[in-house]
Amino acid sequence: MNIYFSREHYNPEYRGYVFPLLKPFLKSKDFTVAQRKAMYGVSENNFKIVTDIDNSDVCILTMSWNYYVINKKLDQAIEFIEFSRKHHKKVWIVNVLDSPLKLPNFKNCILFEPGVYASKLKSFQNVIPVFIQDPLKLYYKTDSFIARPYNSIPTVGFCGLADGSILNKYERLLKILLRNFASYLGLRHLKTETLIEPAYLRHRVMALIENSKVINSNFIIRSHYSAGKQKKNDKVQSHTLEFYDNIRDSDYVLCIRGAGNFSVRFYETLAMGRIPIFINTDSVLPLSHVIPWKHHVVWVEYDELHLIEEKIVRFHQQLNERTLNDLFKRNRKLWDSKLCLSDYFKLTYHG
Repeated sequence: MNIYFSREHYNPEYRGYVFPLLKPFLKSKDFTVAQRKAMYGVSENNFKIVTDIDNSDVCILTMSWNYYVINKKLDQAIEFIEFSRKHHKKVWIVNVLDSPLKLPNFKNCILFEPGVYASKLKSFQNVIPVFIQDPLKLYYKTDSFIARPYNSIPTVGFCGLADGSILNKYERLLKILLRNFASYLGLRHLKTETLIEPAYLRHRVMALIENSKVINSNFIIRSHYSAGKQKKNDKVQSHTLEFYDNIRDSDYVLCIRGAGNFSVRFYETLAMGRIPIFINTDSVLPLSHVIPWKHHVVWVEYDELHLIEEKIVRFHQQLNERTLNDLFKRNRKLWDSKLCLSDYFKLTYHG
C-alpha cells in the first residue's frame, strides 16, 4: 500500500494529532526499520511512503482535522484535499477527539473516528480502534493469553472511575448540554453528544452486578482517572499494573463508554485475552462487516441493563473450561490480528 502525505503539515509539538498510520514514519532520522517494526508493528513491506501522488494508493491528511481547526489552518487541509481530488485520490482523515466531527461534505474523504453513533453513521465514516501497547508483553513478558480455571460462578472485573453522586451526574450533564448548545450555534467543530454521564452509568451497572448472588464482582473503584496519565511515576505505574491485574484475574470485564462513545478498556480487555461486557450505547465497533462481535463479547443493549445479570450468566453457562479459555485465546488473537495499527489499516484498505 503506497501512501502519500505532506511532511510540511507535520508539527511535532502536536504529535498526538498525527494520523496514527503516519506516526511510525515521522520519527527521528536514527529510528531504524527494526525499531519501527518492534514498536508499531509496521513494515515497509506493507506500507510505503511515496513522494509522487500518482504512485499512491491513498492520500493521508497528516494531522487530524482537529489540529487544523484549532490552529486556524483549515485552508492548508482543504488545499491538500483538493489536490488529491484532482488526482482522483481518496483522502484519509482522522478525528482524535472524543465527540464526533463535523466534516464538510468532501466527496473524496474517509473519516476515521473512535466513537460514532450508529443511528447517525455516514458512509464516509470508519470506526478506528484505540491503538494500545501490548499489555501482555509489556507487563507480563508473554505474548500468549493467560489461562484461567472455569468456575460455575463468573467473575466480572472493573478498575476505574465510577461515581454514584447525583449532584456530580447533573453537573457533568450540564457541561454536555452546554457543549451541545455551542455545536448547534456553530461554535464547535464537533457534533452534539448523547446525554449519558459515563461515571454514573458505570456506578449504576456495577451496583446491579454487586447485588447479584450468581456473579462474583471484582471491582476497584477510583475517584479520578489516573491510568491514562503519561507521567512515569511509581503511583501511576502501580495503578496501571493494578488495572491490568484486575483484567487478568477476571473472566469478564465491564466495558462502558467514557467521554466519547467508545471504551479504551474494550481493546485492553481483548488484548489481555478476556471477554468484554459491551454496553451498547448506540455504538459502532470497528470492522463490524468482518468481525462477528457478538461471538466475542457479552452484548448488552443500553435499554436492557436490567437484564445484565441474566445475560452474563446465560453466556457463561454455555462455556466450560476448554471453551472459556478458547474464547480467551480467540479474543487475544482478534486484537493482535485485526485491531493493531498495521493490520487494521490493511484490512480497511482491502475492504
